[in-house]
Amino acid sequence: MFTGPANIDPYAMCDEGWYCPGNNTLAQPPGNKCLAGHQCPQGSYQQEPCASGFYQPLSEQGECIQCPAGEIHTSISATLC
Repeated sequence: MFTGPANIDPYAMCDEGWYCPGNNTLAQPPGNKCLAGHQCPQGSYQQEPCASGFYQPLSEQGECIQCPAGEIHTSISATLC
């Protein structure tokens, strides 16, 4: 865990839909928007690809969406089912 000023974890400052690599303390660092096909919950230090059976058609999102029954996508980082 980060032990800098006030023991603030720099990743916790990153907004949902963004990722904060390194010791970045900006809530929305330039160039670090979460891309479609990925999820970035609040405090993410990197993008997470949507797992098989999930998708995300939009950028800057905090979570992937589960595919409807019967429309399962088998690849990761899917933008549609």
